[in-house]
Amino acid sequence: MDILKDFEKKENDKSLYLKEKPSTESPVDEETIHVSSSKLTEIDAKTIGKSIAIEMKNQGYHPVILFGSTSSGKSTLLNSLFTYLKMNSSGKSIGFSLSEPLIPTNTIYGKTLYDEAKAFFNRGTQDFIDGHGAPVTLKKNPFFIPVKVNPIDADEIKFAFLESNGEWYQPLKINDEYTIDLYPELKEEINAIIQYFEGGISFIYLAPYTKSNTDSKKQNEIKNANLALVGVMDAYQRLRKIHREDDKHIFLLTKWDEKDVTLEKLSFVTDADRQQVINILYKQGFAAFNTLEIPEYSKAILQYCAAIMSGRDVLPSEKYLPILNKYRKTLWNWLYGNATEFNSDIGRRLELVSTPPPPKKSFFTLLTEKVSKWFG
Repeated sequence: MDILKDFEKKENDKSLYLKEKPSTESPVDEETIHVSSSKLTEIDAKTIGKSIAIEMKNQGYHPVILFGSTSSGKSTLLNSLFTYLKMNSSGKSIGFSLSEPLIPTNTIYGKTLYDEAKAFFNRGTQDFIDGHGAPVTLKKNPFFIPVKVNPIDADEIKFAFLESNGEWYQPLKINDEYTIDLYPELKEEINAIIQYFEGGISFIYLAPYTKSNTDSKKQNEIKNANLALVGVMDAYQRLRKIHREDDKHIFLLTKWDEKDVTLEKLSFVTDADRQQVINILYKQGFAAFNTLEIPEYSKAILQYCAAIMSGRDVLPSEKYLPILNKYRKTLWNWLYGNATEFNSDIGRRLELVSTPPPPKKSFFTLLTEKVSKWFG
């Protein structure tokens, strides 16, 4: 991909981060190694984003873009999805692995992005398995985590999941007052993906729900989350001029911090009333979702619980694993359907091979066993 190498022609302070890495035979350029990604200009970032969009298409990736405010659970959701397949991908079920880099790693920028992706996929998910939740994301630049999914007797699918900083979507404030513009501009790299990717994209809008929604702090967080979702949907309307009919959007009511867990509380909202709950808590965000200029069949609403959390700790959840896995499997099925364009074909859905339940006993067998117990 020549586009990154073209940056070397720019003046030194703007191209250092994108230089090819020095070979081991050459003296190491100290400044090249330690230069920050903040050296990138907006034009650079947009050009890189466009090149990533082209490479995603060329390499057959389906992009998954998660939007949500600070602490909305984007990283935790990704960890729950990745962990689900990692923990269930043994034997003849489903293969799941980190894929090849989206852009060449012979540039410092490309290597940095792929190192971030590897760290999330390997260390991040292992921390999640070990009971440690993801820290607040404080990255300078967005990056995609490329993964391969190989269901049994079905086609391999490659996904690219966006990991980003929630602060980039927060409504703009000065001295605790909203600014005139209100909504921040998306990062240029993300703008370019939305604008230039020639194919369907899956968009996930995270709307966190907790049991303490009446708390004033939580109410303010929900207000900010509402406005953040309005802002990113407005950006989608402005930027996405192509392939809208191929995109899929899901409004995800997420929950994770229940301390006094019961199955009822973990289910926290029924399929029938989730839309009502969303419409109450996320009136502005949900209104923006409903007015997206896309086909109605492209929209979905779902509740989700990534894990049982206490602060940053992921609590043991063997008792509740079936319902947690139901959420994860449902979301994976939605993503796999989007990527394969076979949402209506049950044979192409992402399914794990599970141990079949024991056959049910007939009424006659049960009666015979009961009588034998009584009289013998």
